Amino acid sequence: MLHGLAIACHGRRVLVRDPAGAHHACTLFGRRLEVVCGDRVRWQATRAQGAEGVIVAVEPRSSSLARIDARGRPELVAANLTLIVALVAPRPAPDFYTCDGYLAAARWSSLDALLVLNKCDLDTAD
Repeated sequence: MLHGLAIACHGRRVLVRDPAGAHHACTLFGRRLEVVCGDRVRWQATRAQGAEGVIVAVEPRSSSLARIDARGRPELVAANLTLIVALVAPRPAPDFYTCDGYLAAARWSSLDALLVLNKCDLDTAD
């Protein structure tokens, strides 16, 4: 059994980074397995279904970030986060409503949050 970190998830296709830093295209084993970016996973090497491996388990999450779907249910977005960073710049005009959403999600999930003002040296007068 191999260990890795899910770094990209596209439906049932997951890109896993192993401890040595190599990337492996994997699929999910079974229909009930749910993997999001940041999950620590256990996988087995295989050449089935055009993938390098099959994820067989997700290790316990230390934290998770979810959003509310169209039906009002939480939908998991990322796992094992320690910090959420909201990055804004003067151009285009920042959407502070979206920033508020990120900061509220961080608070709701008991995560630290950071607001970064990028390119604040630019002249914003047009």
